[in-house]
Amino acid sequence: MVVSGHQQATLAGQQILTQGGNAMDAAIAVATTLNVAEPWGSGLGGKLVMLYYDASRKQVYCVEALDQASSIMDTKHTGNRTAAQSIGVPGQLIGWAKAHERWGSKPWATLLEPAIQTAQNGYTLDRFDRVALEHACEKLIKGGAGQTYFANQPITDNQTTLTNTQLAKTFRIIQQQGYRALYGGELGQKMVDHVTAAGGWMTMDDLRRYRPRIYAAPKTRYRSAWVYSSDGPATGGPTVLLSLACLNQQQPASDPQGVQRMDQMARVLMQVYGVVRSQLADHPAAGATLRRALTPMAITQLNRQAMQMNLQTSARHTLPGIDAEELSHSTTHFIVSDAQGNVVSATQSLGKHYGCGIMIPDTGILMNTSLNNFSNDSSSPNSAKPGRRPRSTISPTIVLHAGKPILALGSPGGQRIPVSVLQVITDVIDYDMPLEQAIEMPRFHVRNSTRRQLIELEHSMPTKLLTELTNLGWQAQQVTTSVMYFGPVNAIGFDGQTSIGVADDRRSNVASGVEPFEQ
Repeated sequence: MVVSGHQQATLAGQQILTQGGNAMDAAIAVATTLNVAEPWGSGLGGKLVMLYYDASRKQVYCVEALDQASSIMDTKHTGNRTAAQSIGVPGQLIGWAKAHERWGSKPWATLLEPAIQTAQNGYTLDRFDRVALEHACEKLIKGGAGQTYFANQPITDNQTTLTNTQLAKTFRIIQQQGYRALYGGELGQKMVDHVTAAGGWMTMDDLRRYRPRIYAAPKTRYRSAWVYSSDGPATGGPTVLLSLACLNQQQPASDPQGVQRMDQMARVLMQVYGVVRSQLADHPAAGATLRRALTPMAITQLNRQAMQMNLQTSARHTLPGIDAEELSHSTTHFIVSDAQGNVVSATQSLGKHYGCGIMIPDTGILMNTSLNNFSNDSSSPNSAKPGRRPRSTISPTIVLHAGKPILALGSPGGQRIPVSVLQVITDVIDYDMPLEQAIEMPRFHVRNSTRRQLIELEHSMPTKLLTELTNLGWQAQQVTTSVMYFGPVNAIGFDGQTSIGVADDRRSNVASGVEPFEQ
């Protein structure tokens, strides 16, 4: 089964599976084809966090390849960063390469061919592509990508087809030379030269020294299942795990769309946000810190704080509108499973739509905005520091029961990612909801803020909930511009020997099954 953000990418994964590739092989084909056909969501100039369930070992591993601050980053810089100053050393390509070395079965060159063909032959724009292009038009032209994305006018045409011959050439080089073409080779030199000329920070040594982190994924029990995600600077995972650990000590509310459930989850999330904000980031003790935070005693304390929140005394403010920047946060999530039971659940991103808009000349590579994820508070564990990886809300997740997957999921959506993942998991487990229904259900979001206690509701939720939440002391508002705002969760559910892939239609996601390959 393959579920991804674009039809071409799903077909690429299918192609590798039907040729006898395993889940990791297919995932690399999906990931690289998404770089071409969904360039606003991810790319070679961006980041990756991936979970891998190894069926032979019945273990879940995490590959963390987040973007990293350069060793020469100027930490004295204050104020708004320019586009180039938001660029971190990218981790996505080497993350996939190292995962392939460990778990792949087919030749690396074979897995990149679907992306190359897509870049050469073109892909058709859908309505989400057009929205993203509209948001990013000015910065793409300014960043040198105008000829690539706006040569075929008008972009409003449903049949507009785009090619990216520069990116096809880049993937040919990577196909032949491997990841070292970027991490120390000719592609890397082009990247370093252009980023530094634009006023950013990057060296060839940064690229040569970059390493993804591969570790046993952290977990927590939820009811009769075990839930796995990420730790360290990939703080979306800890947000999901800590919230589930708290909710596991409580009885679920009776109505999955009722105000009691929202109040219950929101109280927990507000406490979890505080733990993540103050304790979790890219530091050597991050894993140990998360394990301590997940102990029963620590979770009991978090729950006590959640119950004792005095919402009635919270200051009342004029409700904020939706920041246009929030609509431009863009990421992609996909899942692949194979007939042997291996599962990949992966999220990759450039930060905002098309990243910072800067394209490395002659390569087709767009660069990320990850350094904007650092905290402006110098006392924060997430403050800017050379060599540090800024936090990310990326939350790839795998749920096991009796040692086997029952659910693999994740989502784009900025800070809505972990909350969306949390809702789907609890809908499925607590309310025995079919996976398709759980993903179609209207979403709510608890804003991660120290100033407000704000719950946002998707446009299709009953307006009476606004009054009920206000009566409990929350600030609540309905979000009408929700197509690109709330997390579009992609997932695969497993039931014995069968699986169901569900592609969230909040974006152009596509799910497709594949008949098991026969030798």
